Amino acid sequence: MKRYIWLGLFLPLVVMADVKIGYIDSNRLLEKYKGREELKSKLERELTKWQEDAIKRKQKVESLIKEFENQSAMLSEEARARKRQEIEKLQAEYEQFVQEIYAPDGLAKKRNDEIMKPFIEKVNLLLQKIGKDRGYTIILDATSSGLVYVKEGMDLTDEVVAELNQEFAPVTTASDTVSGKPYCWVFKFKEQTSEAREWKLGQTIAQYVMAGLVGNDIFKQVLSSKLTNAMKEANIPNKTEDEYTAEEAGRIGKLADASVVIIGEVTKVGDKVDITCKVVDTLTGMVVAEEIGSSIGTETGNINTMVGEVLSKLRPKIITK
Repeated sequence: MKRYIWLGLFLPLVVMADVKIGYIDSNRLLEKYKGREELKSKLERELTKWQEDAIKRKQKVESLIKEFENQSAMLSEEARARKRQEIEKLQAEYEQFVQEIYAPDGLAKKRNDEIMKPFIEKVNLLLQKIGKDRGYTIILDATSSGLVYVKEGMDLTDEVVAELNQEFAPVTTASDTVSGKPYCWVFKFKEQTSEAREWKLGQTIAQYVMAGLVGNDIFKQVLSSKLTNAMKEANIPNKTEDEYTAEEAGRIGKLADASVVIIGEVTKVGDKVDITCKVVDTLTGMVVAEEIGSSIGTETGNINTMVGEVLSKLRPKIITK
């Protein structure tokens, strides 16, 4: 079966005011990015599921063909015709499924683009900042533009990689002058399924995460009144707190004097509850740590255990002074 090929980056040009040109090598940038394997694994997990489904479909067709060959002599012409139609139908469904996944504009490419989008946006934001701060007119991508000669000192790739890889360094947070602990806030988790919404798990998970951070003496909770004022000052219209992007949540947290804020998603399908917990640095507005957790059942003990396991994975990445 054809495997989907991992795509590189195709970054747009970033145009600035003064005449100055720089470039990056997006292939080298992706190779040196510490989160590359995680990006690849996200796609590979879905590709594996699709491949397993395709194999099952193909095996079903082959099994039916073998059954037809073994029984053909005993079947009437009418029964053989029905069997052939059944085989042809399943074969067509299998081929259509493979086409939907692996076609040039199929689900694999679309999912790859979705997974890569946040990373590409981070790179472009960094390039825009470098361009504005240092007066570049154009920043090119050597991979797509085919540069044949550039003057030494114009390659910005390593600089961008260093900035991107900061998210994998432990988070150093500022101290609260009174308690010696920094402030944090946990926003309501986005409820991704109808069952999660029915059980109101978004707020429940947020409360457990906050309790874990404060209870383990890691952070001090931002006052609700201060957060309310920060949300008004941030002026982000037509969004509830579970819809904030990392940048928006970080902006609100910064206005509320929080060092980090937590955002995330929760799903419930049957008895299974899954969460994704993301730590956002309020200085950069970027996700600096992310972990997932699962629980069977919504009982207090199960949820508490799941959140505790997630926080135990995040804790080594958060260093307080």
